[in-house]
Amino acid sequence: MITGINHINLAVADVARSFLFYTKLLGLTPLCQSKGSAYLLAGHPEEPGALWVSLDFDRTKKRVPSPCNTHLAFTVSKGNFSLLKGRLLEAGVVSFKENTSPGESFYFLDNVTWYF
Repeated sequence: MITGINHINLAVADVARSFLFYTKLLGLTPLCQSKGSAYLLAGHPEEPGALWVSLDFDRTKKRVPSPCNTHLAFTVSKGNFSLLKGRLLEAGVVSFKENTSPGESFYFLDNVTWYF
């Protein structure tokens, strides 16, 4: 039986820029990086729910935003939500959907070619 999610893999058009986006803006912890891939960690390695995020180069990845309902949802402490949202908006991150669900949410595009 499945007991959790070990990692997610994101196909990206530019590993270096995606690496900066996910580490510098979102605060994921870098684990390792090569020319065609990078591994990051969301959360603390010894805490339940920590998740590996793999970035892999995909030359077929579209270089235009494609907002849809398929998305990642990151957990952010209540005290840090406004701070992180502000940092993303200052960097020019584009919001593509208004939040209509309970609690605070910020729906944004991760087309990193715009930010770095």
